[in-house]
Amino acid sequence: MFLLLWLLLTFQETEVWLCPVHRDVQSVESGQCNICDRNLEKRRFVPVWSCPMHSEVTGEEGEACSICNMALARTTQEIQWLCPRHSDVRADNIAMVRDVTISIGDSCVAGTRPVATWLPGQRLSVLPDGLAEELPAGATLAVDVHYRKTWRDDGKAMTDKSRLGLYFEPDAATVSSLRMDGEDYELPTDFMVLAVYPSPTANGPFELEARYPDGHRAPLIRIRDFDRAWKAKYVFVRPLRLPRGSVLSTSSPATWVDYIPASD
Repeated sequence: MFLLLWLLLTFQETEVWLCPVHRDVQSVESGQCNICDRNLEKRRFVPVWSCPMHSEVTGEEGEACSICNMALARTTQEIQWLCPRHSDVRADNIAMVRDVTISIGDSCVAGTRPVATWLPGQRLSVLPDGLAEELPAGATLAVDVHYRKTWRDDGKAMTDKSRLGLYFEPDAATVSSLRMDGEDYELPTDFMVLAVYPSPTANGPFELEARYPDGHRAPLIRIRDFDRAWKAKYVFVRPLRLPRGSVLSTSSPATWVDYIPASD
């Protein structure tokens, strides 16, 4: 254990094998957990400088925490990756980073397809295992970082070094996205609805409703007082199956719905 810690603090990047359940069971090579016999999983760590009180605040040697002004200390951090399936953002100056949206396209504001969103205190939106967004050759990822200072920092120059990672998984099933622009959409086949991204221009009540072939209606998501200043992709705990011929309708145009074709 002490040798492992020394390795993590000495080298720029280290691969470590961990038990997914008992994370204190570690090795420098593959194997099984001596507690539950699960296969160890490879993880990658890098040395970082972070605040002892606010671990989400990172920076360079000699810098201070932007929240409590405590000197940053050297520690290690597991590399987290942003991807359409498992996503993460390392916000640096959380005193002013309000939200982050990652989209496929040239601009997050111009209605391009949102892949993931992040809000303070939350992880990025995550789709179920085995699924991924397709990034065609030459695709552009747009990162929209929304900054907003508090009254304490008004008039003060501030910087941000938030970080973003990309991870690609070629064997995953492809997630499709439907943009609704104010018109109802009839499903041409059975859908498994995964997530909803309300229009970033919406304000006030927001609703996405499904009308089933037998005529009954059911809300997929309903937000009584939607605030566009807190943009987020809402991922269902369990994918929702809708039969062919169901009709989706929403109160706000430019709403995105993530789905996959339903399998029997």
